[in-house]
Amino acid sequence: MGKPRKENRRERIIIARFLRFSDRERVLKCGRTLKDTGCKVYEDLPKEIHEMRKLQMEKLKNARKDVYQSVRYKFKPL
Repeated sequence: MGKPRKENRRERIIIARFLRFSDRERVLKCGRTLKDTGCKVYEDLPKEIHEMRKLQMEKLKNARKDVYQSVRYKFKPL
């Protein structure tokens, strides 16, 4: 990879391709343990899929919020 350039402070990207799905899942799972180290692990997805997932997450959060509010009002503590 060589030495990092001083003028270019961007993150260095490494793309890996796995033979087994289980290896891929293990790397993504272990990537969560690198949370405070400055290293990040992401899936390399097309922009369209990334945008679709972002919209779905917003819908999921709203649905969870609505369910929580309805359950909270329905079952009041004694």
